[in-house]
Amino acid sequence: MSSPLHPSSVSTGPVPWIVNRSVDLGSIAAVGFDLDHTLALYDDAAVNALATAEAQELLVSQRGYRASGVAAAPRPDDAAAARALAIDLRDGHAVKLDANRRVRVARRGGVWLEEEAIERAFPSVIPESNDVLHSLSSAFDLPTLWLFEMVTPISAGAQFDPSRACRDVREMLDWSHTRGELKRHLLRDLARYVSPIPGAAARLEEWRRAGKQLFVVTNSDLEFASQVLDIAVGPHWRTLFAAVCTSSAKPAFFDRSAIRAGARAPIPDATVFEGAHAEVLETLLGARGERVLYVGDNVLADIRAARSFGWKTAHVVAELSATDSSRDGWGSPLKVGADATWFARVISQSADMVCDRVDRFLNLEPDHRAQVASSRADGESA
Repeated sequence: MSSPLHPSSVSTGPVPWIVNRSVDLGSIAAVGFDLDHTLALYDDAAVNALATAEAQELLVSQRGYRASGVAAAPRPDDAAAARALAIDLRDGHAVKLDANRRVRVARRGGVWLEEEAIERAFPSVIPESNDVLHSLSSAFDLPTLWLFEMVTPISAGAQFDPSRACRDVREMLDWSHTRGELKRHLLRDLARYVSPIPGAAARLEEWRRAGKQLFVVTNSDLEFASQVLDIAVGPHWRTLFAAVCTSSAKPAFFDRSAIRAGARAPIPDATVFEGAHAEVLETLLGARGERVLYVGDNVLADIRAARSFGWKTAHVVAELSATDSSRDGWGSPLKVGADATWFARVISQSADMVCDRVDRFLNLEPDHRAQVASSRADGESA
């Protein structure tokens, strides 16, 4: 493998650790973490199946879709390439782009397109615009693709609006996650769906003893985040973290035009804010800009937003460990044919450091100098 991850030099095998820009961890005063899919691991297949089932019902009851038209079934073969995929909001395809944003693999309504059909449907590159594509930015977004592909056939012809269909699907999935039964279902047996990363809690303690201020920023609400932290880190998270920010509405958390003070939550022995802003957090920590490093898994809500705010970033991308075990379907998340994917290019541009699990990062020494030329699977300096 090579580092940094330039689009022209991507391995098809596992790439568990990448340094795109050198980072002196000794100069970092505060290290923050996203919660879901970063500090806490999820049974993605089970959670996504629950979300898909509830969103199907909501699309019928809240948006008027026919029940027979949204009988989506999870497709496990999509999971390994998840964040390399996008939904075409013009004509309703699921697509995979190369580093130059040319569609190289496409599926519509569950049917794969031949190369000639792809070239006819996408004769030019796709502009980098949110009103043209909806990119899958996390593992939680896979049900968006599954449901979208099922609703497209029921509105065929001139009346079909892919953009509206995608919006309906996303809104109903969001409803399921925030107001629907999904969260209540998870909370009834959270340990069934959430697990800690082995050794992460102990390494967090070592980073704190080394003088780093640790914090968490999550979009989850206080009740849910508290219980997930109990599992992922243990009850001592209340004293381990200098601050925990819940209901953060990332990426708005990093928007300088909408600074929010937030509300202090009455959690004994803990500093918890609901609905606060990054500037409020910086003031609390006494550290700003490049003296803060943030670790997260969502390229839009976590990495690009934190980077634009001036923080150093470490991107957790589970798909780095995926292998291209078959030439069928989507293939590797980093390669399409002999070329790099757009996802690989985003990885190289959006984060200073990239790893497949947060423990790769935590196993570094807190004063480690991560060099562009160093890249090892065990997370230690070469």
